[in-house]
Amino acid sequence: MQITPKRKDKKKPKAKPAGSRWSTQNKPVDRTGLVPSSSVQSSFTYTPQNTQPIVLGDGLVVLRSFLTIQQQQTLIDEAMVRGKHEEGAQSGFYEIQGENQLKLNQGNRGRVIRPVHDFPPQWTDYSMQIQQQAATACPSLRCDFKPTTCLLNFYNEKGTFKWHRDSENPTRLQTKTPRPIISLTVGDACDFGYKLDYESPEHETVRLNSGDALVFGGPHRMMVHSVLKIHPRSKPTALRMAPGRLNITVRDVDGYEDVSQFPAYRVIYDIDEPPT
Repeated sequence: MQITPKRKDKKKPKAKPAGSRWSTQNKPVDRTGLVPSSSVQSSFTYTPQNTQPIVLGDGLVVLRSFLTIQQQQTLIDEAMVRGKHEEGAQSGFYEIQGENQLKLNQGNRGRVIRPVHDFPPQWTDYSMQIQQQAATACPSLRCDFKPTTCLLNFYNEKGTFKWHRDSENPTRLQTKTPRPIISLTVGDACDFGYKLDYESPEHETVRLNSGDALVFGGPHRMMVHSVLKIHPRSKPTALRMAPGRLNITVRDVDGYEDVSQFPAYRVIYDIDEPPT
């Protein structure tokens, strides 16, 4: 189990904001498998691996090598088809510049959020199977999990993500019934940091490899977490994709996304009508 000891957190200077939503990456990327043809279909058979859950804490579970290489390849192909930016629309996490440059909509990271029904049904199957397998080892993850939202994050080799908490309906937090977060890694491995609160001077780190699944719910649902580092060129050699890490996060959200904040992800809870 690849877990590093606790580390003391060091404050880093704030990064300067990008000049525009779409910023150019100057480094050439491997275009092999970057944008597959429109004929890509989710025709593979859903065969999750018999992975023994690794419990990192109450409500925090890793499933190693949950996805086969074939399943990972189909996920990245589908994500790149659905994640391509369309001119004049608030959609997609990347666009292609020239012959060999990938531009992400948040600098070294690209992000897009869509309802789960915009993706192949296998994605929902995966998330539900992950939640069920994790719950067998961790009872605090048992719940009526119904995926509603899929968040795609693509990190290039320099990508990181600041310390943050994933939002939740305040009513669920008060009644101690939050729904778990399901996260899949495809491509380069990352160091994933986590701690229970912002004030803690130390954090734990676990390495997430391509094909791994992470679940956090129960007492760890509102943990503070961060993508600390991407390990360049660590993806499986058989996987055809641009350098970097694709993170697929599936959630059971009973609020509404504030689309005016795109590409940032903001959820509004306890309202009768979605924002216009």
